[in-house]
Amino acid sequence: MKTIFDIKEMGVILYQEDIGHNNYFGERNKAWISGILEEEFQYSHTIRGKTFYKNRIRTLSNGGQEYCVPIVVSENKLAIANKSVKGRLVEVAGEFRSHNFKDEYGNGHLMLFVFPRYINICDTEGELQEGINHNIVYLEGTICKVPIHRITPLSGKRITDVFVAVNRSYHDSDYIPAIVWNIGSMYVKRNLDIGSKVRILGSIQNRMYLKRNSPDSDEGEYKEAYELSAMWIEKK
Repeated sequence: MKTIFDIKEMGVILYQEDIGHNNYFGERNKAWISGILEEEFQYSHTIRGKTFYKNRIRTLSNGGQEYCVPIVVSENKLAIANKSVKGRLVEVAGEFRSHNFKDEYGNGHLMLFVFPRYINICDTEGELQEGINHNIVYLEGTICKVPIHRITPLSGKRITDVFVAVNRSYHDSDYIPAIVWNIGSMYVKRNLDIGSKVRILGSIQNRMYLKRNSPDSDEGEYKEAYELSAMWIEKK
């Protein structure tokens, strides 16, 4: 089976010609996700007369961990008529994007999602270009916050939180949080800081966390966070 990403000397080659189009990915932002659609498409928003719909893709990691990847799709990419899509197989190619918005209380939030330029919804694995359970993202950007180094309390693993700004082609940027593990974490600590230009390869993961009512409170509201789990990171 062909592979979307081929890592050679820490570089990434995308076989865009193999999937029939050369405009699925941004120059610095490339995402390929496949799995199962979690629900029917729901209305997301309308901008400049164009309507967008949202959903999530359930995909399994090599270790059997299930992750849910949010997607926001333009209406002109959906040719599903009235057919149900919940539980059907899907693969998408596009970009991992962010959007800042404020809730009804004026609080700011960062929304993360894959924006597909290509979407293939089908009924059998044989109809997928690359097979099921792919979750791959490649980014080139700039670290825009001071990296935070820590050790997990239970496993004792070294991890580093980085926040990367990825420029789009039309004077806008996406801001992507990422977690770098173990050896990669030490690499960041020794070689990278705010302002460093980097390349990252990883997968999108979701997790639940407790947003406490106050720093010393055990009460709060559980929320869901999305981030990039980095397989490797290097200075560009």
